[in-house]
Amino acid sequence: MIQTSNPQFVLSTNPLSLGSNAISIVNLLLLGEMFFHNIGSSSFGSDYKGSTVAIHEIQLYGISMGHIAPMFRFLNHELLIKSSWNIILDFKVEKYWTQKLHEWKEHQIVILSGCRRSKKIVRYLKNVILLICIEFQKLIVVSCKIIRLILHVTDIFFGYCLGPLIPLMAPISSSSDDMRSEGLHSYVLQLEDETRLTKEPLRVISHSMNRLIRNAEKVQQHNLLKLLENPNGFRGIENFDTDQVQPLLSVQLPNNWSLPIVTLTCIAISLPNIHKDISDNLLKSICEGLYYPHLVEESLNSASEYANIHKAAINLSQEVKDNGKWLANSLKRSAYHGKTPVEILKWFSDKAKDIVMDITRDTDDTEQVDNFPIKLIAANSMYRITETIFLKHKRNIEPLKEEELCVLLYGMIADILVACLSNIP
Repeated sequence: MIQTSNPQFVLSTNPLSLGSNAISIVNLLLLGEMFFHNIGSSSFGSDYKGSTVAIHEIQLYGISMGHIAPMFRFLNHELLIKSSWNIILDFKVEKYWTQKLHEWKEHQIVILSGCRRSKKIVRYLKNVILLICIEFQKLIVVSCKIIRLILHVTDIFFGYCLGPLIPLMAPISSSSDDMRSEGLHSYVLQLEDETRLTKEPLRVISHSMNRLIRNAEKVQQHNLLKLLENPNGFRGIENFDTDQVQPLLSVQLPNNWSLPIVTLTCIAISLPNIHKDISDNLLKSICEGLYYPHLVEESLNSASEYANIHKAAINLSQEVKDNGKWLANSLKRSAYHGKTPVEILKWFSDKAKDIVMDITRDTDDTEQVDNFPIKLIAANSMYRITETIFLKHKRNIEPLKEEELCVLLYGMIADILVACLSNIP
């Protein structure tokens, strides 16, 4: 639904869907009642009377079309005839509608009071309340099925009257679309005993997805592709962190892909003498590219110790993109004018160290990683990266030049991104 921007694929792919029909009819009745109430109360007079009626008219027409449009897209005689008898007889409330309530009813409540009578009263009240909830849930389900039956009769009427016109209004599909739609039945999420979709709705979904794929192929992320043109053979993976850095925390935080990328970007865009277009293009590249590390981390690094680090990377990237800041510190190049590359790295390292020390002074850094403050995780990443760069280049006799630091940072960012993308087939 999200990728196609078509919510009707979820709510109305099957015109006999219990939830979608119930929602449609309830909204229609509510808006209809409000509409006629406003017309009947015109004697009161109001400056907003005309606009209120117009808004309700538009909403009423919209809800009506919300049921009729999916029927035109997916209606077909085969589906209606096969399901008619099942729907007429299907007033059984399936187990999954009340399963959780039954589990709560059977669950024993731990009562601290030693009085047997009070325990008995509490358990009795619990059972009575849950029995009422179970029966109320069954009533709702049966009501929805009655509504579905009413709408099904309407669908049959329109199907016989307008069915011959539907093939003329359906989108023309290619043979490849038809071939792809044939094997899609296994990917349709359905509840038990739900009517199976026929070829027509699957063909429409396949057609829409193919159009989405063709449009996506036309959009190229030029800034990201330019950044990834010259990777250094994954050397950046080795160079952005090292065990030789003296740790600030008693617990070693695991690394992920996106946090080092954002941290390195913060340093790179703050270099004052690098051309503004280069910094802007780097930031655009990271905005385009961070989607993929987030995708890999959500899929492969779903353990609890990675969740907080992933959250820290997302928050930090949003702060950089929206505010141009790192942990509330400006990344504008004018703020670092007159400083040498070593002084810039030293400033980031000292600032990160101060943040870590301030936070650990008030908290226990031996607790679980998933409980660490996000600001602590981001500052610790900056400290380790800047100290690693110092260690890698302290043997050089020549001072580190700004262009060299820029190339180094860009190379590490590109290498980390390429290494991350190697996880995606």
